[in-house]
Amino acid sequence: MQEETKTCQNCKNAFVIEPEDFEFYEKMAVPAPTWCPECRMMRRFAFVNIWSIYKRPCTKCGKSIVSIYSPDKSIQVLCSPCWWSDEWDGTEYGMNYDPSRPFLDQVRELNLKTPRQALESAYLTLKNTEYANALGHCKDSYLIFWADYCENAYYSTFLNGLKDSLDCYRMNDCELCYEDVGCHKCYRTFFSEECDSCTDVWFSRACTGCTNCFGCINLRNKSYCIFNKQYSKEEYAEKLKELHLDSRSALLKLKKQVSEFWGNHPRRAYIGNSLNVNVSGDYIYESKNANYNYMVSGVEDSRYVQFVSVAPARDCYDYSGWGNGAEQVYEAAVSGEGASRVKFSFECWPDALDVEYSIYSISCKNVFGCVNLKRKQYCILNKQYSKEEYEKLTVQIREDMTRNPYADSMGRKWPYGEFFPIEFTSFCYNETLAYQFFPKTKEEVLEMG
Repeated sequence: MQEETKTCQNCKNAFVIEPEDFEFYEKMAVPAPTWCPECRMMRRFAFVNIWSIYKRPCTKCGKSIVSIYSPDKSIQVLCSPCWWSDEWDGTEYGMNYDPSRPFLDQVRELNLKTPRQALESAYLTLKNTEYANALGHCKDSYLIFWADYCENAYYSTFLNGLKDSLDCYRMNDCELCYEDVGCHKCYRTFFSEECDSCTDVWFSRACTGCTNCFGCINLRNKSYCIFNKQYSKEEYAEKLKELHLDSRSALLKLKKQVSEFWGNHPRRAYIGNSLNVNVSGDYIYESKNANYNYMVSGVEDSRYVQFVSVAPARDCYDYSGWGNGAEQVYEAAVSGEGASRVKFSFECWPDALDVEYSIYSISCKNVFGCVNLKRKQYCILNKQYSKEEYEKLTVQIREDMTRNPYADSMGRKWPYGEFFPIEFTSFCYNETLAYQFFPKTKEEVLEMG
């Protein structure tokens, strides 16, 4: 297939669909998108609230809980024990498909009436980590966000395997760290950025394989350096004492000095490590054939992917978090841990298989347009069908979505092949990940619909 230039239905700018893109769409049995990559990313982000949390009562048990849904939202919100309870599975809210109505309009109705979990978490994998959001497999941690496999971690975000650390951002397999950003496999690293496999390092940036260094930048496999100057082991120890690292006022002065020193040295064109092959984007680690990607680890044969914090993720397009064995995912957000062949969906995991247009469908297989459904298969709009009935009706729904597409408040059409309209989100724009990366005024948000 040849390269094709299209006009974005949202921003009206031109964007290019390349031959390998068409190959992916054909494999996934989906039409080419009508929104450009940036607008597609923005609308997925508008469904993700990581950091905005509130207090409100659980709709079921009445206990005061912490939730990502503000108390002014008139929706059912359950505490994690109530949501994960076996007392309900979501089929109680099942709806019959009405071919006279746009299918997405019916999904929206289902979304508004089903109960949702107060916090986005794999609750059954957590231990003593109640006050945190967007996480799984964590223990004894507090106020961590978008985190997996962490222990004794505090006040940190975008994490995988962080232990005994606090005040960190974008960390992977690190221990005993403080006020670090973008570190990978580091131990006892403090006030440092973009360091890889470093130990006992202070105020350093873009260093790899270094031990016992202070205020350094762009060093490889060095020890006992201060501001990139080599010292003996004994000299280094004496110099470190003179810096008075146990004094808060001294640390503040050193921060300014280090910043000035870093400013006099070149920085890499993109952030990542040396274990990449054929990649483009930024903050990319141990990935291959991964183009137009951002903040990813272990991604292969994928495009337009963001926030893969747990490797691997393979053969994915327009995918916003989080990996951990995800493959063949298209236009989906916060779906991972074995998710496969997931399309136009949000929060579908673990081991979600052949899922389309669904929200919070947990451990489901072969479901279409389901919301807050648990451990089911062959369901449409949360209603149970036989395998034969399901396969026949989903073919009809896809055709109906193209024949009679949902139209949003701005008049934009939503045929089969596009993610949910932004107006379906349960959050205000400034509560979401979209606001962090695409800040807009209130007037601009209203114009988006």
